[in-house]
Amino acid sequence: MKIALVEFKPVNNKPEKNTQKMLEIIDQTAEDTDLIVFPEMAFTGFTMNKELHSFQDTESVIQKSRSKNTAVLFGWIEKDSNSYYNSSTFFDTKTHRTLNYKKRKLFTYRGEEKYYTPGNSSIQYEFKDHSISHLICYDLRFPELFRETKGVEIFIVIACWPKSRKDHWKALLKARAIENQAFVIGVNRSGVGEIGEEYGHLSIAYDYMGKEMKLTKVSQIKYLEIDDDFFKSLHKWRKKFPALRE
Repeated sequence: MKIALVEFKPVNNKPEKNTQKMLEIIDQTAEDTDLIVFPEMAFTGFTMNKELHSFQDTESVIQKSRSKNTAVLFGWIEKDSNSYYNSSTFFDTKTHRTLNYKKRKLFTYRGEEKYYTPGNSSIQYEFKDHSISHLICYDLRFPELFRETKGVEIFIVIACWPKSRKDHWKALLKARAIENQAFVIGVNRSGVGEIGEEYGHLSIAYDYMGKEMKLTKVSQIKYLEIDDDFFKSLHKWRKKFPALRE
């Protein structure tokens, strides 16, 4: 499985420009890419300006991934009835499934809970014969959310995580990998946010033992490859050290 971790640098609060940039990046990904992952709120950058939801063109991104024959995962602002969510969508070109997940732990440090409604359920799905779950940014600090999908092989965390807390980011991703005996991938935005926060280039992946995995960087994309031997080793370790049975 080849995954493209896009260290996207969105133009803050400019969804039309970011949509175009996302379409261009999808076109630029390697032909053998299986899944393209964009960060949290990719269309706008992390913002409390929830009214921007109507300017996001999520359908164009889905259609572009369909034409590329590559699955895609991205964060966006979703409106459902009178509520707004820090949401995410996974689209699989093989099954044509569109699956949504809403961030459950809102970032109170920035007052996110004043503008958005938290989600109330986890997500789990099969992709290329392997199980995946994804979460959003601040969710990472709550290990119980990961245990709701116990046994998942790959966790993906999309985020707008500031460089100033990069040590937390790495430590928490590593911990989630070790305790869940799973591959954990963190996909973070780059650039500078709307209030001046720097994001750096923090996208990273850990294996089920908590070891950092090799990423191949091409421009703003980091590629991760997980072959069958990696998955076999994961299940061999789970059988030998059955912590997930507890």
